[in-house]
Amino acid sequence: MQLVDLQRASWRGAVFLVDAAITSGGRKIVRKKIIDSDRVVQEDLGLDTEVNTISGTLGSVRISGAFKSYQDMRRDLLNALRLPGTGTLIHPHFGIVHNLVALNWSLNQTNSSLGDASISITFEPDTGDGVPLVGKAVEAGVLATNNLVRQQTNVTIAENIDPVTNLLNNFSKLQSKALSVVGSLTEAPRYSSTAASGLDVFANNVSKMGVQITQLAANPQDLADSMVGAFESLKGLYQSAAATYAVFKSFFTFGGEDVEVPTSTLARTTSLQNNITLNTAVLTMSLGYAYEASAEENFQTVEQIEVRSQELEAQFQKISNIDGIDGALLQALQVLRAATLAVFEDQKLSAKRVTEIQILPTSTALLAYRYHGSSALGIAIAELNDLPKSSYVSGTVKILTI
Repeated sequence: MQLVDLQRASWRGAVFLVDAAITSGGRKIVRKKIIDSDRVVQEDLGLDTEVNTISGTLGSVRISGAFKSYQDMRRDLLNALRLPGTGTLIHPHFGIVHNLVALNWSLNQTNSSLGDASISITFEPDTGDGVPLVGKAVEAGVLATNNLVRQQTNVTIAENIDPVTNLLNNFSKLQSKALSVVGSLTEAPRYSSTAASGLDVFANNVSKMGVQITQLAANPQDLADSMVGAFESLKGLYQSAAATYAVFKSFFTFGGEDVEVPTSTLARTTSLQNNITLNTAVLTMSLGYAYEASAEENFQTVEQIEVRSQELEAQFQKISNIDGIDGALLQALQVLRAATLAVFEDQKLSAKRVTEIQILPTSTALLAYRYHGSSALGIAIAELNDLPKSSYVSGTVKILTI
């Protein structure tokens, strides 16, 4: 083999010249010394991590006919070294090596060698199967807890709604409030651009609920069963967790336009309690299903998880501050909130982060290959930067990192 046979070295696409490449390895040995004895037991735990230390030079170079200055070379390599997570190394002797981590590096620039510098980088492999994804048991905990929220919502409606049919004005207000629930259920599917399965059946059932509103308002348990069942069937319309979340998020402002009236009479007090009960029921069930959808959604980045978590937390705080909220219902919602936050923490382990880099003009596919070892993530990078699926980018660009 001659020098011309060696491959040009690069880390995540940033090229540098190699002077020496040292590979070190060994075995994981645990020495056990026996008390009051000269014996030593060497326990072999298998191969130790293989380490590659590369020493090289940065300077002006011509790559594929294009001249790159020392400053360009230095900028590209330092940007690549500062990125978190694993990357791809083109090793002059071993070729393409994936799933490496740049453990540490040093750049030596001297006044006597302006225009070039020496660089030393230590690489170690990530030989694991990646961090674990969210466990099914954790997701199942959210589903089971939301079932409890739904059941407690049913109990709360049945026990706290007072039709007081002998007060005609109060009963008509209860009917009107219940009809506003029907109206919100009718409008909800419009908040998702995803096609829903069984939408006609759902719309027909909600329409029947509106027709029967007088009978339902007169019987709180029937009203509770009808409302809880309608929300459950709305949840079943979508295969996409993101679409389900968008639909239930549309209920987050329900009841916000209610006019406050002084509770100076029995009728007004009862009417206010009925409104609070139905508002709380809608807000709680919609948040419960939003929690459930979020636990099932596959987020790509930590930032997406944090944004969703903030949206849900703001809604939870809004509900918990409702004056007169049923204590058992709030407690069930608190348990659901904790279960969902646990899912988010697990999701963050496998989600990527968004970072910004400075690059020269290149395609999103090549950029993905440079930083991730595969061009498949080019589409994700394009979407992250609000670009067409296949386009050229330059300057400040967002990419995904582990």
